[in-house]
Amino acid sequence: MPQTAVKTFLNLSGKGHWNFDVINKQLDLCPTCEHIFNISNGCASLSKIFDVLNGPQIRKLLRAYAYALSHQESIDMKFDIPSPDGRRRWLHLTGVLHYKQWDLPVQIVGTVEDVTQRVNEDALGLAVINHELRSPLTIIKLNNQLVLNMLTQKQEAHAVKLLKTVDDHVNGITQMLDDYLTYSADDKYVRRNNFSLFDLNKLLHEIILDVRTAHNRYLFDIGNRHPVFVRADRYKIIQVMINYITNAVKFSPEGSRIRVDVTIDDRQVTVGIKDQGVGIANGQEKVIFNKFHHTMDQRFRQRTSKGLGLYLVKEIIESHGGAVSAERCTTGGSIFCFSLPLADHI
Repeated sequence: MPQTAVKTFLNLSGKGHWNFDVINKQLDLCPTCEHIFNISNGCASLSKIFDVLNGPQIRKLLRAYAYALSHQESIDMKFDIPSPDGRRRWLHLTGVLHYKQWDLPVQIVGTVEDVTQRVNEDALGLAVINHELRSPLTIIKLNNQLVLNMLTQKQEAHAVKLLKTVDDHVNGITQMLDDYLTYSADDKYVRRNNFSLFDLNKLLHEIILDVRTAHNRYLFDIGNRHPVFVRADRYKIIQVMINYITNAVKFSPEGSRIRVDVTIDDRQVTVGIKDQGVGIANGQEKVIFNKFHHTMDQRFRQRTSKGLGLYLVKEIIESHGGAVSAERCTTGGSIFCFSLPLADHI
């Protein structure tokens, strides 16, 4: 499609197009872009764009620009700007690097779109979900605590332990609803962590015990049993582990072994979940944590899946100062890892 036809199509779809000369630091906006940013025709410049944005937005834009240049990746971000009537508007900005020679970027070409209505609709949907789930969660919690108190008096230790696990998960879901309801449009709700000091190994053993009950046709092993203390959001680390383990179960045959290994190196702890399943397709190791990524194997694709599980895992772990990785094992299956900094002091 000719370039002029592409620009016409973008304008008709409500998207503006822009390009930035990396060498000369010159910005060119189409009329649609100027309208979106509320800039007078023909007066577009970096300084004009910065006048529209506030400090945090400018820093976010500059970080995305620097990251794209240093990692040779595209720009894909959402941010809010004030409108003339004082309301907040959300914009979705994309950009792709263009090269001429020596692998040096000379230009960034992209689009910008006003997605305020979409963001507001998403926020409304979250509010409805929050409202609909609060009532049954409250009833579950009240009844759970009532039974918990009755069994505590009768000293039913095992039943008390199971009900406390239920109570912890209800609390976690309630907190997650609060996070989702107040999240920003760039999905960084996971940044609001409730840090506490806990033994990661002890938590992993508790999770494995629960998972064995739900998936009793699989064999679960766990390596290092020594205390390993971290400062993290306990419930979000549970989310990470449940995601990794349920994926291992989903992609592995019944009766196979799923192993959890814990290693400590250079002031960080790494947890690896190894399975004997179908393995990761070649070339998918780096993109498997991308937002909306789906497996290419139709046998395991689910219609209800949004492709957000591993993306949220990555966001959670990186918000803790850690990292995630995945690789195909030479002996078959896959190993998914995440790392966390060790607690400075206990």
